[in-house]
Amino acid sequence: MIRWAILTAAAIFAVAVAYAGGDDAIRLSLNSPNSQILITAGEARSSSVIRVRVAAIENPDLTPFGVVVSVLGGGEIGRFAVYPADQTGDYALSLTPTEATALSKPDATVSLALDLIHPATDRLVVTIGSVRLD
Repeated sequence: MIRWAILTAAAIFAVAVAYAGGDDAIRLSLNSPNSQILITAGEARSSSVIRVRVAAIENPDLTPFGVVVSVLGGGEIGRFAVYPADQTGDYALSLTPTEATALSKPDATVSLALDLIHPATDRLVVTIGSVRLD
């Protein structure tokens, strides 16, 4: 099962976890199909979207894949498929009112799980550039 984070779009908050492709980058592959990140909502008061930036994709065979975002120890927030299978970009997942309320608390800290769906090849590597609340 693949898990992904939900991004909310209301205002851009100072809630961003940036990876910039460096040593802290999140890389998902057949050998490492899941990862976890910690997001602290802080000043976020009306987040309704989680934005996931797919910064790089190594996929020479154009193997179809998706990403699931979920709350660690909780439920799935949403999932998205990348099409074409080598197209980088930003993907937005809407938060339910319950999720938005939980993330809007001043000291809210959420562990998100990111999981690669259908990694049928060892020639697929997906690099996540950032995950943020909007």
